[in-house]
Amino acid sequence: MRKLKKSFKKTIDAYSKELMNIQQSSESGNAQGIIATFEESGNKVESAAQDFKKFLDNNKEPVKYEKPSESMVKFGEVLGKFIGSTSEVIKKVNDGKMSEEEGDKKFEELNNDMETRLKDIDDVELKEFMDKEGIKYDSLELLAEDDNSVDENPNGNEEDTFSLNPLDDFKSKKKIDVNKVIKAGPAELTINNLELGEIKVTQDNEYNFSSTKAGENAQIVILDVTLKNTGSEPADYYADQAELMTSSGEQVEPNFLTGSDLVVEMKGPVKSTGKIVYELKETKVDDLTSVSYIAKPYFDDEAGETLSEEQIIELPIK
Repeated sequence: MRKLKKSFKKTIDAYSKELMNIQQSSESGNAQGIIATFEESGNKVESAAQDFKKFLDNNKEPVKYEKPSESMVKFGEVLGKFIGSTSEVIKKVNDGKMSEEEGDKKFEELNNDMETRLKDIDDVELKEFMDKEGIKYDSLELLAEDDNSVDENPNGNEEDTFSLNPLDDFKSKKKIDVNKVIKAGPAELTINNLELGEIKVTQDNEYNFSSTKAGENAQIVILDVTLKNTGSEPADYYADQAELMTSSGEQVEPNFLTGSDLVVEMKGPVKSTGKIVYELKETKVDDLTSVSYIAKPYFDDEAGETLSEEQIIELPIK
């Protein structure tokens, strides 16, 4: 039951986070960034829905969870397709292949189609179920636009405060300027700074962490980076998937607490800045003397050759 509740909540958080990413991107006014965010967020929402569906297929849920779970899967599938289709419309308008008037009309059609497909989901009933089960959720455009639908801290108890973004609870212990440039084919990655700290793990956010239990402090390393394509042709470089080695002998993969915000599939001379987050398994950040970023090789699909080899970049901690 507890496992199901966590999976249910994780799915809600995934949907909400992508809606937040879309809202923030839309406010930036950068057309290419908006298109990339819509496309990525649409895929992530659909993926979250499919992951939850697989979980349900492999785990028999209590009767009271059946209808709400089906609703959450359907909501994600429909929302993900809507976001993805919207990105295609925005791209066509931006490229001049569709007029703004045609774009508005197409968007209205997509929105109406989404509402029709979701009409059998009872927003109020679903929220009442989550409130009854103690499943916290973010109110931002989730299922219905009702800013008063959630009292995030009804008892005024600071320990019960919930943040959708786990990094909001990050307590920094040390921040080091790095400014290290890594070249990988046409991709150029700059590690701007390195930050060490902790996040208190609670029952609400425990599912985000692979090595830390509720009641403990997750040991976190954050790299603030900038990625850009120095060429004019498309370039894919998954800098946010690189592993990290530590002076204590650990080798860890990124912990996707939040999206890195990096545009890794660059359609042209794109530049983006974001954070790569790592959760240590056995080491306290206070005990580190260095970490090493393992930069991935760059493979050119068109030429069928490797343009750069794997690079291990040591970052001293002083």
